[in-house]
Amino acid sequence: MNGTYTLRKRTLLLISGLGLWSLGKGQGGLALTRTLKGYADHGWQIFMVIGDKNRDSTYDMHMDIHIIRFDVPWLKRWFKYRIVGFIAAAIWWLVFQITSFIIILRTIRKKRLKIDLVYGYEVMAMPVAGLLKKLLKVPMVSRFQGTIIYPWLCRPLWQLRKWDHLLAFKVPADLYIMTNDGTRGDCVLRTLGVDMNRVKFWMNGVDQMSDDRISIDQSKIRNSINIGMETRALLMLSRLVKWKRIDRALTALPHIINKHKNIVLVIIGDGEERRNLEEITNNLQIRDHVRFLGALPHDDIWPYLKIADIFLSLYDLSNVGNPLLEAMSCGKCIVTLNTGDTSTIIHNQENGILLELDKLPMLPDIICDLLSDDDLRKRLGQNAGQFAQNHFWTWEERMEKEISAVEKIMAGYGNT
Repeated sequence: MNGTYTLRKRTLLLISGLGLWSLGKGQGGLALTRTLKGYADHGWQIFMVIGDKNRDSTYDMHMDIHIIRFDVPWLKRWFKYRIVGFIAAAIWWLVFQITSFIIILRTIRKKRLKIDLVYGYEVMAMPVAGLLKKLLKVPMVSRFQGTIIYPWLCRPLWQLRKWDHLLAFKVPADLYIMTNDGTRGDCVLRTLGVDMNRVKFWMNGVDQMSDDRISIDQSKIRNSINIGMETRALLMLSRLVKWKRIDRALTALPHIINKHKNIVLVIIGDGEERRNLEEITNNLQIRDHVRFLGALPHDDIWPYLKIADIFLSLYDLSNVGNPLLEAMSCGKCIVTLNTGDTSTIIHNQENGILLELDKLPMLPDIICDLLSDDDLRKRLGQNAGQFAQNHFWTWEERMEKEISAVEKIMAGYGNT
């Protein structure tokens, strides 16, 4: 037979109510963009429908990633109001299901697509993803970036307050991927009756400290934020939202300054709490000792990890997020709280300081002791780095695991 045969690329339909980046282009959460790139690098073409237009409308890392966006920003403005916000969020949920379904059917018909896998990314996407799984007769992945539900399970009538989360977990999928971020998502899935044989409870991948990142000119970075070489640096890295509790470090800082004058708290990230945190800073009269750098592209964060003497993570729900994992990979001395499953990663006095919530008033003294003991700080940082090397996946390794699991599902459908 003359001519050549071109193997058709498999097509992934990914649906999400989230934007590509939580804090702007290249800024904020990495999991979604790393997932897109992982599939594209493995030869898939991706059509992604997302309910967000407030941030970057393009994604230029791969030509096989096609993004369709829609939004109702005027409705989302009501979310911040307590009672009205609950109603507005419910309306947006319904709008998202209907609009994304119509957009997807039109796109499939217009482009004559054969969808091989439906991928629901986070809570809002699951109902429409489940419907499309049945309609298109293809396998489905339900992907969760962790969960806020665990503390709610013991509360009366929690199902009414968090109905959208409950519904998302109840949508049948062929594969559930729950990020092991310390929020006990595996316990939530088990409690809600999900078939655990279909669950992959994995940590996110971690970007490595490359040679060019290791050779960073510390003096240049320090000069850029107006701190001297002799100044000790504390670092916090997160979205500025209430439950991530940046305020705990700010309130500890005056006590630390009493013993260590040359100390600066560097805060990277942005969000709804920034104005409140800046007000706390001013009220405590510690403005000269705090640097709010705002949201930075992920690749620009490494220099600040490099110069940090101590990395702080003081979240309410769990501290096993990518910022802490990357700080460990960089061999930083970690001080964190024993919330969620943080103790599975940080072992007190071995590879970091793990502080119980009722011991939080000791935070200033603990930081002061670490600043005064270079050997202890170095040992904890080295052990953190060794733990990361032994236990953490790179993003490439993490995506290899996921795609291997998907291949097995596809084989069951005869879609390899």
